[in-house]
Amino acid sequence: LTQSDLDRSPAPGKWSVGEILDHLVKADDVYYTIIRDLFQLRQNGKEAYVRKGFKEINASVLGLPKSALTYFEIPFSLYNLALPRPFRTFLMTSRWFPTEAPDVARPRPGRAGDALRWELNEAPKELERQFESQFEVKHTDFKFYHPLFGENNLFELLQILTFHESIHNKQIQETVQKIL
Repeated sequence: LTQSDLDRSPAPGKWSVGEILDHLVKADDVYYTIIRDLFQLRQNGKEAYVRKGFKEINASVLGLPKSALTYFEIPFSLYNLALPRPFRTFLMTSRWFPTEAPDVARPRPGRAGDALRWELNEAPKELERQFESQFEVKHTDFKFYHPLFGENNLFELLQILTFHESIHNKQIQETVQKIL
C-alpha cells in the first residue's frame, strides 16, 4: 500500500490500515514487555508473576467508560474465575463484543509505512531473543494477570497475542477492501 492508502480511513471514526498497524506495534510491545518482565523476575530468583490492572491497561469492553473501569476489576475477576477458558477465549476473540483499545495501544495517525513495516518485522525477532535467552522455559511457571483476561501462563499469553493479531489481520483485510 502507498502511504496515502495506509493513511486513508474507511469511514469517520474508523482506523486506517496504518493506524491498525501502529496499534499492533504498540499492543505487541505491551505483551513483549510483560514477557520480558516475567523472564527478568525469574532471572532475579523471584516468582515470575506480573499483575496489571485497568489503571495500567485500560482496555474497555461493552462500552464501559474507561474512567469507571477500576470499579469493575472485582466483577471481572469473578467472571474470569467462573467462566471456562474456552468460553473466555471466544469472548476475547469475538468481534461481537465492542472493545476499545487501551491508552497504551492507541494508534498514532500518519506514521510512515516503512517505519511500521520495520517495527512489525523486528519486534518478533526481539521476542525470539528473549525466549532463546531462557533455559528450560516451563510455560506454567510464568503468569500474567489482568482483570479482563484473568490469569494466564506464558503459553496462554502468547495465544492471546496471536488472537489479537488475527482479529486485526481481518480488520486490515476489510479496511483494504473498503479503501481501494
